[in-house]
Amino acid sequence: MTSWAFDPLTYQVAWRAFGVDRPHYPFQYRSTSETTDEYERECLQAATGFRSRLDDDLYWAFATMLDPEARVYICGFSGAGDAEKIRSYIAVRGPRAVVMRQDPGPDHHSGGAVHLAGISFADCGASAVRALPPAAPGRRPRIDAELRDLDRRDEFDADASWLRAPDARATPAQRFERILGLPRTSAGRIEVYSGATISERATGPAREVRWVDLADDGRYLVISNSRTVSLLPGPDESLGNHIHKLVGAAIDDTRSEPVH
Repeated sequence: MTSWAFDPLTYQVAWRAFGVDRPHYPFQYRSTSETTDEYERECLQAATGFRSRLDDDLYWAFATMLDPEARVYICGFSGAGDAEKIRSYIAVRGPRAVVMRQDPGPDHHSGGAVHLAGISFADCGASAVRALPPAAPGRRPRIDAELRDLDRRDEFDADASWLRAPDARATPAQRFERILGLPRTSAGRIEVYSGATISERATGPAREVRWVDLADDGRYLVISNSRTVSLLPGPDESLGNHIHKLVGAAIDDTRSEPVH
């Protein structure tokens, strides 16, 4: 597996060589240069350094991110008080793919070093799981709730109703909400889209799965369809297989689109 590491400025500037001013979500970088002249000098140095490293493998990695058949966006938070931001992106074309992971930065608006790696399509699901903090599967049984019974707010938002004492007669929706209201160590979304884009990720219907890692418990997945939402323990293998299926479906959509 070929891999590369870049400081965030170099990764941002590298995209200019491919005609892109703003790299893909969820990459973030905010310059700390004090003047415009200083920033331009740093950009020039970064561009020179990138060109010296640009070979066939690295060119292929950027070309794949520019024109994928499927895209996977992973974004969330981990640590006490959501201290660190999780950022990763996977682009898939044919039997190969490239995964980007950005280290946490000084704050939620600016990330750290960027790591790129070439992988196989078969490894997409497992690579997405590796972008998340390690966590054992949750110990509670699966819950299936009707969407219409759930609070319309985001499942990860705080809600005073989650603080009520447990009730053995609670509905699935109430148990669902109370579990997601417990202290967590990590949470976020994994979104899968078909087709190619850089500036906008939401180019059509998203296939997604959410994760939430509960303190002193483990990882749960939140998976929805048109009528129900399920909360279930999230072993790494199960999550990886689910993501792999979502990516495969997105690729099928891309290949079924008419050629203009």
